Amino acid sequence: MPMAEPYETPPADGDREAAVARLTEHVGSGHLTLAEFDARARQTYSATSTGELVAVTADLSAPTAPAPPRRRARRWVVALLGGSTVTGRWRLSGTLTSISLMGGTTLDLRDVELDGAEVTITTIALLGGDDIYVPDGVDVEMTGFALMGGNDEYGVTTEVRPGAPRVRIRAFAVMGGVDLWRVPAGSSTRSLRQVRKRIKHHWH
Repeated sequence: MPMAEPYETPPADGDREAAVARLTEHVGSGHLTLAEFDARARQTYSATSTGELVAVTADLSAPTAPAPPRRRARRWVVALLGGSTVTGRWRLSGTLTSISLMGGTTLDLRDVELDGAEVTITTIALLGGDDIYVPDGVDVEMTGFALMGGNDEYGVTTEVRPGAPRVRIRAFAVMGGVDLWRVPAGSSTRSLRQVRKRIKHHWH
């Protein structure tokens, strides 16, 4: 029997993990947003041949190549007696602290640019509530506590892909709460209201 061409053979698990690691490098250098990483990581694990797997990263330059012009990284988000929303394309480097007092903060991480493969968000909600949206394919670790309130997670969690970017969320709420929304595939262009509706539909 004729031997299969190299690009027609099924990719090994190690090849998929190496591709995800390369995608994560591009996230950390500002070349890919979290939503773009999620979409390509899904293609990586759905590829049925080595050729399809190579195509996932074929258009990416070396991670050391200059990143496109970048915005100043956000360090603080404060909502006092009102609301604050951070969405669209923005930059997150290392750590971010969010404080809500008798108000609420919305952090949309779908189109965020990271500096490095891991970031930490500390959110403090006092008599208020925060919402955080993260693509489901990203590794999210949520810790903290809520007093006379609640910290909740919504959405279906997929198996964490080795080498994926990690977002650590430290949530502290007093008479308030922090909600983490795991955004499913295909929702990168939807409004946050549509995202919540879709997640709740699948959740129930």
